[in-house]
Amino acid sequence: MIEQSVSLASNGVVKVPGYEQLVRFGYTKNRGVYRLAVTASGEWEGLAIRCFWHVPNGKDPASSLVVDGYVDVPASVTAQPGSGCVTFEGSDGAKVMTSADLRYRVSANSGTEDGTEPEPGTPAWQQLVDAVHTDATAAEQAKTDAQTAAQQAVASASAASISAAAAGQSAQQAADNLQELKDGIANGVTGLEMGADDYIVKPFEMKELMARINAVLRRSEIPDDTKKKLVFDKLIINLDSYELIVDGKKVDTPPKELELLYHLASTPNRVYTRNQLLDEVWGFDYFGDSRTVDVHIKRLREKVENVSDQWALKTVWGVGYKFEVK
Repeated sequence: MIEQSVSLASNGVVKVPGYEQLVRFGYTKNRGVYRLAVTASGEWEGLAIRCFWHVPNGKDPASSLVVDGYVDVPASVTAQPGSGCVTFEGSDGAKVMTSADLRYRVSANSGTEDGTEPEPGTPAWQQLVDAVHTDATAAEQAKTDAQTAAQQAVASASAASISAAAAGQSAQQAADNLQELKDGIANGVTGLEMGADDYIVKPFEMKELMARINAVLRRSEIPDDTKKKLVFDKLIINLDSYELIVDGKKVDTPPKELELLYHLASTPNRVYTRNQLLDEVWGFDYFGDSRTVDVHIKRLREKVENVSDQWALKTVWGVGYKFEVK
């Protein structure tokens, strides 16, 4: 058997070796010869873990149980070229853990009928060489992209540091200007017109100073309407604490499922396509397909369906999904 290593960490993170963060299963003729070596840590330890396979044509095979840290890759998964994903779900009867989607890719067949290496000099051999070269080029490009992103992050951090220094100088200049106003203008009107939040004339009592500071702090508090919390009948979606309360009970929900539900519920009755949800919830750099959205919607329905007749998670056939409020 050909083994591929996979690690399950806390918060549903799935890690694999290499830059690409995907599993490659070689060629379509190599059927039934792969297995995953699954390492569970943190919250995954002690759970019974199953793999759910999502293949390109949508005809997903049955889920597979991880036994003694290993799970065989179904032959139907590597029987067709293209990209798919696998999701891990663990449970001990009391709690359920769900992983992020792990992408996989099956290359088109470049080998012989039984999946063995072809003879050098044959057309099949040249096709294999071309496919390997293509994969190597893609891996090198991924490495280059990662290095470029790291360099851009360093440049952004440097720019942020310069901006912070300039802001500090501006703040000091503002403080100096205010001090000049205190020395030269008794009533403080000019200071307030220049942007000061308050003004106090020396000499002053410490109690008065503290009262004025507290008043400014109260005015600068973040209003409630900026908090990421949505409340409906028998449903609370709190993105500040990443909690989902259904009918008064806290329901364990993976972060991406909660973000998807919050995104739909924040604009009730608006219809989103699958591609819109992938861009706005997963981000433009996500490489998965629309099946990812379908899987997350299915899991959300298992948690919130039929809880209230005032709202519902609806499918708009041929378009996408919406959070309907009556």
